[in-house]
Amino acid sequence: MTNLIRMKQKKGFLLIEAIIALLLVSLAFIMIAQIMSFAVDAQQKSQLRFTMLATLEYQQNLLISNPFDSPALTVGHHSRTEGNLTITWSVKDLSVALKEIDLAIGHARYALFKRSLHFYKSSILKENKYD
Repeated sequence: MTNLIRMKQKKGFLLIEAIIALLLVSLAFIMIAQIMSFAVDAQQKSQLRFTMLATLEYQQNLLISNPFDSPALTVGHHSRTEGNLTITWSVKDLSVALKEIDLAIGHARYALFKRSLHFYKSSILKENKYD
């Protein structure tokens, strides 16, 4: 009779051990899934930041290369969209030969990912044109 009780206790312990082992394995899978989703999200956000900075630099070079009296450099607020990115810039006249430009870029989905740039455009500094 004591052997029968011991066998039932042993089966109960094996069942508890199996349940605990399955619980630990499932927790490991959940943690791996969380880490993978975090890594994918971080990769997408870093790619978005890189795209934003490249677009910001492109827009800055575009504004710098425009003539001093071009429509893009008239006084006021300007904006354009490129996919989910919104590029805005404001131009102020500081003098006859100097303009102050505030350039900003933002993303429609991620409001926290805003980058801005502040620079000046002078009509005195002109490029040498070679034929």
